[in-house]
Amino acid sequence: MNIKTKLIVAKAIPIILALLLGLVVLLTNRQIDEAFVNGGRVDNLAKDVFLLDIATSHYLLNAAESSKTNFLTLHSSLAAALSKLEVRSREEQDILLRLRRNHAAVKAIFMQLVTLRESRDRESSTALLPAGEKRLTQLFMVSMSEMVADSLLLATSIDNHVKAVISRSHSRIIICTLLLALFAVVMLFVIDRYAMGTITRLQQGTAIVAGGNLDYEIAIKSRDEIGELSAAFNQMTRELKNSRSALEQSHSELEQRVRERTAALEASNQEHESFTYTVSHDLRAPLRAIDGFSRILMKESAAKLDEEGRRVLQVIRKNTQTMGQLIDDLLAFSRLGRQTITLSDLDLTSMGQDVYEEIVSAVPGRAITFDLKTLPPVRGDKALMRQVVFNLLANAVKFTGPRTDARIEFGGWVEGKENIYFVKDNGAGFDMQYIDKLFGVFQRLHGMEEFEGTGVGLAIVRRTILKHGGRVWAEGKINEGATFYFSLPNSL
Repeated sequence: MNIKTKLIVAKAIPIILALLLGLVVLLTNRQIDEAFVNGGRVDNLAKDVFLLDIATSHYLLNAAESSKTNFLTLHSSLAAALSKLEVRSREEQDILLRLRRNHAAVKAIFMQLVTLRESRDRESSTALLPAGEKRLTQLFMVSMSEMVADSLLLATSIDNHVKAVISRSHSRIIICTLLLALFAVVMLFVIDRYAMGTITRLQQGTAIVAGGNLDYEIAIKSRDEIGELSAAFNQMTRELKNSRSALEQSHSELEQRVRERTAALEASNQEHESFTYTVSHDLRAPLRAIDGFSRILMKESAAKLDEEGRRVLQVIRKNTQTMGQLIDDLLAFSRLGRQTITLSDLDLTSMGQDVYEEIVSAVPGRAITFDLKTLPPVRGDKALMRQVVFNLLANAVKFTGPRTDARIEFGGWVEGKENIYFVKDNGAGFDMQYIDKLFGVFQRLHGMEEFEGTGVGLAIVRRTILKHGGRVWAEGKINEGATFYFSLPNSL
């Protein structure tokens, strides 16, 4: 194979690599654009879900026709957004399926609520909220909460996908660049072996270019294969310089877009927590007013009311007090997301004894056997961990209420790099098929008529333990008790 043929091959290879690099860049940009477009759709979807949640709250508060219209408009807009959304992974498909299922469910429940409320309005009824309507409202709020949570999960997953696309793009570009550099090395070897003089100058020139000086051009003007090669090499250098500049600019723009998307997501999360805190805080005033006026009416006008009227007032006061406790728990859960932890050495044995005595003092007459083991010490936030112990022991005391032989055990042990603790009781227990709902906000496995509570206590436990770098799980069986476990690192 003569020099001319070799040089022809040498020129063909960089052209192919340059085309490959250009194709990779083109496909990469297209994939990135598609990922960002889909990310934008998911962001709009999360926004629509958030607005639909707000519209839901407005309708449940005042049942105005404008609130109903706004809900239906937002629901239709969300349907269009869901139909356009593209997902890839099985997890994203499951999330999207839940979103569509809950999307259909909330409308069905909403229309039932509208029908019930309009029927009640036509009858000019001033009675308490019917049980069916109350249950529909609870189902409606649970479905909306799941939609909000799933939209945020989907946004996070899509954002991770965007990052993965960018990472793969960088890898492809690096591989193509390495192939191009490898070809340059091979070409230098061939020139050094089969030519002298002019080839040496060419070799020196390529060394300079390989050193990073893409502004350098090889000054060989001969009308032969070497001259043609020199010209081709100079052209390749200029193209490589332009390609590198374009890649650097594209890389810079991609990094900026990722930073902006991350900042927007963090701002959205902060806004959601702030909204939850504000709404919960503002609900306190009307509840206090309802409770106060009900108490005044009971005190000053009790004689004018029949037995049913007095019972209704008592129900009103009980429900406002329950709602007040629910708001307090929601505020505590919201504050927990922003609260920083202050670590100190904790004696959970002493803390468990103090908390148990505080709890049983509020239920005099109960016969409970409390078996407190010697617990391994740990580092954690004292106030937050006390709340964890309080919530778990209070649940144990509450759910063993119907038993005359109530027994509660609080123990723990060291296992590897973590301490494992448990609170065990022989109370009402729970069905293990609902374990996934146990630590969710407002998730209850027992009715209010059986056991009081807001369904936030275990969610606070889980969130607190996660902030400490631990984990939470539970085991139980109906009417045979339950055991709640949590772990903490023993070398924080």
